[in-house]
Amino acid sequence: MQETTSQGVLQHKSELSFNDTISALKDNLNAMEFTIIAEVDHSAAAEKVNMTLLPTRLIIFGKPIGGTPLIQETSLFALDLPLKLLINEDINGDVFISFNDPVYLAQRHGVDVDNSAILMMKNAIEKITQ
Repeated sequence: MQETTSQGVLQHKSELSFNDTISALKDNLNAMEFTIIAEVDHSAAAEKVNMTLLPTRLIIFGKPIGGTPLIQETSLFALDLPLKLLINEDINGDVFISFNDPVYLAQRHGVDVDNSAILMMKNAIEKITQ
């Protein structure tokens, strides 16, 4: 299931637990030879300041062969790269994977939505988040 939650953001509901979703995403990223650049554990950060958040993690990843042509076309594309996956659990225990829609990013930066790098990005994100 894919739905738009806000402008330019797509979301899938995961059938797995929070931790299993993260493991599956990392496995998919590694299998597709993406570099995981960083993980941001927002829940842990909130805990450090005596606040609470439901499980919320951001995985930042990329592959220069895909992103570089877009940045060459318009340097401002670098604001949206590397790519990110937001994994969060809601109050009902449902887990969601959210990400920027590559088509939206292309439109935002004036890049043709049929650009081969955009199409590759779109296909890769679909495979990663399945």
